[in-house]
Amino acid sequence: MHKKMIYFILVILAVVASLIIYELTLPTTTKVEKEGLTIIVTFPSLKPDIEEIKCDEDSVIALVPEGVDPHDYQLSPKDVQLLKRASIIISTGHAPFESQIKSLIMQGEINAELIEIPSIPGITIKKNPIIGSPNYHMPIYDPYNYIVYINFVSTKFSEKRPECNTIYKEKTQNIVSKIEKIIEETKKYNITAAAASPLAQYAVEWAGVKIKYLFQKEHNMPATPEDIASIERAAAKGEIGLIISLRVKEKTPILVKAEEIAKDKNIPIIYIPSPLELTPTYVKISEVADQLNKIKS
Repeated sequence: MHKKMIYFILVILAVVASLIIYELTLPTTTKVEKEGLTIIVTFPSLKPDIEEIKCDEDSVIALVPEGVDPHDYQLSPKDVQLLKRASIIISTGHAPFESQIKSLIMQGEINAELIEIPSIPGITIKKNPIIGSPNYHMPIYDPYNYIVYINFVSTKFSEKRPECNTIYKEKTQNIVSKIEKIIEETKKYNITAAAASPLAQYAVEWAGVKIKYLFQKEHNMPATPEDIASIERAAAKGEIGLIISLRVKEKTPILVKAEEIAKDKNIPIIYIPSPLELTPTYVKISEVADQLNKIKS
């Protein structure tokens, strides 16, 4: 009887050990399918859109803390450990710390699939109207680019979790339908504008608003007196039909100056939501479209 009991216990232990070994040797994709994807976005403002289309058990994590300027962020050892857990990393592809992430992936230290928004097939990258360099500041603020982006990441998620394919597709199509309606219902213009910064370019040019002047030419390039003076001269000549400012909690001197010129020269002004706001991008696009539709042409 004692020997039978020992035999029985040994059989149970053998079965348990076999199950543990089987689980540990499962292919990575199988584990991901069971546990859900770990999706890491570099900017916190990218998170709400991904939250809208994720499947159950998927987790979406923003690397840069809310309120921190991503352009100044530096990776910590803790960040690297977090990135090593990722299934997919979504990056804007232009901040210094994002270049470091790409390097770590190329070196094999991080095994996640990297999606850099500017490199997605079909994404249109505009040129900064003043300095002529590529404008990488949130190209998905353009609704056409946004559709390309959200469809692309949804497809990537489906490749990782085929059992969630229908969920990803249905959620994505729901958002795409909203964007297509916004495009259809937004008035189209042929006007020249001055914008507070390059952040505004993708938010308005799809509707025929051509940005020719910038109060601040680039993120790391403060506005000069001559920058302001050139905009004032153009406004006085009637060469500016719209001024685009940013909706922020605290107005900078540049934003105050933009309002002053708009008021003095009787030029319409709109306030686009900051691309860094923690609301879905398609909601921001809708808010911009609402303001564009109210401009008297």
